[in-house]
Amino acid sequence: MTGLTLAAARRSYLDSFKIDVLGKGRQVEWFDSPPHPLFTKSKAFDFVWRMPYRRDVQVYGKLEHFAKASESIENGAGDCEDKAILLADLWLGLGLKPVVVVGDTLAGGHAWVEMDGYVYDPTWDHQLPAQAYYDKYGVRPEFWFTDDAWGVP
Repeated sequence: MTGLTLAAARRSYLDSFKIDVLGKGRQVEWFDSPPHPLFTKSKAFDFVWRMPYRRDVQVYGKLEHFAKASESIENGAGDCEDKAILLADLWLGLGLKPVVVVGDTLAGGHAWVEMDGYVYDPTWDHQLPAQAYYDKYGVRPEFWFTDDAWGVP
């Protein structure tokens, strides 16, 4: 993930609260209406994990683009940070407090979601205790952000 600033990532994340939760073309704004009662934390993870992985250059014609959740839904695909942002937005709508983390792994630059001591990686289909994930993949976080905060480790 080159050329991306923390401010640009956070701005994209904060702009991404309008999403089509059930794929029916109806936009939901989390702060104005509750999520569908059948939409759960695990269904959100499964939905995002099953979304095809496509690099930003294929979707947006740019080396790096932190997509809004609505863009990922509209395009039906995304890369690791797009999937992490979409998952975090879905979980925010369920009243959860996810954190999007961006960093390096043994495989290169990557993004995932952390919450309550666990890593939820909708790109690699992993749900592991954070330390186990960090150890297994040689993780070095670079920065993190939520809907109302950001920082560096």
